[in-house]
Amino acid sequence: MTDNETSIEMKVPSDHPSLPGHFPANPVVPGVVILSCLLEGYSRAISAPLRLQQLPRVKFLRPLLAEVAFQVTYRESAGKLKFRGTIDGEPFVVGVMGISRAGE
Repeated sequence: MTDNETSIEMKVPSDHPSLPGHFPANPVVPGVVILSCLLEGYSRAISAPLRLQQLPRVKFLRPLLAEVAFQVTYRESAGKLKFRGTIDGEPFVVGVMGISRAGE
């Protein structure tokens, strides 16, 4: 991790309301839930409310299952938030979000 990077670890709980209808026998976390977790996690890490402005690039590389711990590394610059999510060191999501501070 470099000085301008922020890293956190998180997981989606098995009782998340999106999971029962999303492949009930094998609950895969929906992409929109993953993206929401990424934005909320970064907002908490920097102690600032954020707004999503755009998603110019997102690639889901493998499924995320409930209760699986994952790590996310963020790099923010000029209103863009680059992110890379990994499970046991292997990438599962990468991309860029356009963000703004709430109230801007």
